[in-house]
Amino acid sequence: MRLVYLPRSNILETTWTVAGCAITITDAMPRGDDALVRDIVITRPVIGPPAMESTVLARLRPTSSTLGSTRFHVDDDGIAIAETRCRAEGRLVCRAQEGKPIAQHVEGNELILEFAPVDDRVTLLIAYHGSETQRVFGNPSGLTDEAWLADAVRVTLPDKDLEAAFERGLLTLRLLTYEPTGAILAAATASLPSEPGGAHNWDYRYCWVRDGCYTAQAFDLAGCPREAERLYEFLLARETDGQWWSPLWAIESDYPTTEEEVVGLCGPGGEAPVRIGNGAALQDQHDSPGNVLSGIYQHCRLTGATDLASRHWTRLVRAVDWCCEHWAEAEAGIWERRERNRFWVHGRALCWVALRDGIRLARLLNKPVPPRWEATLAEIPRALHETAWSEEKSAFLRACGEPSIYDVSTLALLLDGIIAPDNQRMRQTVKKLAEVMAYGPAFRRDEEDVRYPFYLATFWMIRAFLSIGEYDRAYRHLRAVLDGTTDLGLMAEYFDPVTSRQFGNFPQAFSHEELVRTVSAMLWNFDGTQLTLFPAIPSDWLVAGNTIAVQNIPLGRERGSIACTVQENALHFETKGTRHCRVLIPNRFYSEGRRVEVSEDLSQEFSD
Repeated sequence: MRLVYLPRSNILETTWTVAGCAITITDAMPRGDDALVRDIVITRPVIGPPAMESTVLARLRPTSSTLGSTRFHVDDDGIAIAETRCRAEGRLVCRAQEGKPIAQHVEGNELILEFAPVDDRVTLLIAYHGSETQRVFGNPSGLTDEAWLADAVRVTLPDKDLEAAFERGLLTLRLLTYEPTGAILAAATASLPSEPGGAHNWDYRYCWVRDGCYTAQAFDLAGCPREAERLYEFLLARETDGQWWSPLWAIESDYPTTEEEVVGLCGPGGEAPVRIGNGAALQDQHDSPGNVLSGIYQHCRLTGATDLASRHWTRLVRAVDWCCEHWAEAEAGIWERRERNRFWVHGRALCWVALRDGIRLARLLNKPVPPRWEATLAEIPRALHETAWSEEKSAFLRACGEPSIYDVSTLALLLDGIIAPDNQRMRQTVKKLAEVMAYGPAFRRDEEDVRYPFYLATFWMIRAFLSIGEYDRAYRHLRAVLDGTTDLGLMAEYFDPVTSRQFGNFPQAFSHEELVRTVSAMLWNFDGTQLTLFPAIPSDWLVAGNTIAVQNIPLGRERGSIACTVQENALHFETKGTRHCRVLIPNRFYSEGRRVEVSEDLSQEFSD
């Protein structure tokens, strides 16, 4: 069996070879419609004995849930109908556009439909009654994401696997975005176990403030600001007194969820309990304001538009004030530990981020900056150095003011700009985490976590290596991540880099947004006025004949493109659409033993 996505799309193609025939199934779910289109094409051998006659069976099984049950029957026109109380429309339709119905019957709780192919083809539509797709579903291969991708960042890399992974990451994040409200799912599944035989089985079918903001930042970096802005609007509507009283929300509701254990269900290896809903909705987590403010500041910087921040300025002020009041308090933390609250370094770091970007937004909007904001901004790093650093373990540890453990979440100190990359304590922390958290070429989350690497932790370590200038090391680990994905380039929450087995809910937004953000960090950096070209690419790419290019980079109200062509004795840099910003070529390129050449467009603006 062979599974592939069609180019630049979320259309899945599956091919089997049976009795000398190739059977290709193309599945498409038109965006914004409650429908599945399944196109089945039989390719017979050109030579050899005649292939057997074939029919296509569609087996439809009713499912039950707490919302009701489904019952199938066939109407007078021979169209399969599912009557259900789970949908307001109440009817699910299965019919054939291509293919001749020849039989239907019920076996137990299954409705079996039999079709004879017409010209070796059967095209089925499964849709809720009233679906617009019923009128146009005969060409599933035409339902691509080409138009959406046309406005997104596009990369050209020597590593074609990474080039494809960047695009697949964006397309996967789009699938996790709920169009009616703008909410972004943390993952599309519930209670898939984080490790074989384990009990860490959680429901991720909700919009977390943290996961959603990370994904929105990836969308903004990749030139998809509409998705980012709609997520921020969704979250800001749920702010109360400067905080998000729940860290996660149902995608169609103003209320979070409760958690229950389902009796009689288990995971593929007997893992239990299976949980529906997520009890973390009732936790106090302090990183929500920082994630929202950081994301909105980045949105303003990359789009050149401040209307989102202006419309919600009162809410944003409340969020910064909340951090001034509560940053030193205990909380459940980023990993949502359920035993007790702690003084998490990550939460305090993100309160600092809220203050920094609140001040930045105030200056951007010509608003006054309260002295209290600046005073607290200076106070938090001092407190972190005093209470989070361990001389014994030579690293910043998970929690402040108590015996604690190594935890990759402390990398927020580096990645969010609280402590500089050349700080010796920070570099020592990266070194210790790389030693203690390593699992082959990937990294675990913390000393207490499950035994397999965590995609998010691995990407954060990669970004940490990029931050401290270890570009080749970062790229080696990034290649290990690519080798650990599924055949379709998808990622769960955890993975085994040896076998490529995936664990936890799937696909995971955390994993795909981090890939997009990591590739972006390698290729460009725009701070609002200055564009740095290829700040963290590996030396492996600087081989004569290679071209590294990025198109459609969001640079405020403009879009720009950059390219580096590697020649035998020179590196040739070229830009388009960058005249409104200062362009920086990093010093490392001047020590590669080649001349640095620049295009006419760039020659007036570059700086070394």
